[in-house]
Amino acid sequence: MNAENQDKGVREWLQVMENNAEDPYRPKMRMLIQWQDQAELYLRQAKNALQSMGVSFPSESADQEQNY
Repeated sequence: MNAENQDKGVREWLQVMENNAEDPYRPKMRMLIQWQDQAELYLRQAKNALQSMGVSFPSESADQEQNY
């Protein structure tokens, strides 16, 4: 759950950085976003694999309630 929350923050800031990047840096920002996409995919795959083995995770709404 921590990794998912951190990824949300990373995703937000990568978007901000891409929007504010000068033209020569935009391709590099897009590459970083693709890396983030891949990292999030690996995390989803790992979570799905664990769930298929019977590991349960708190729901997203329950996690949000803990943050308040």
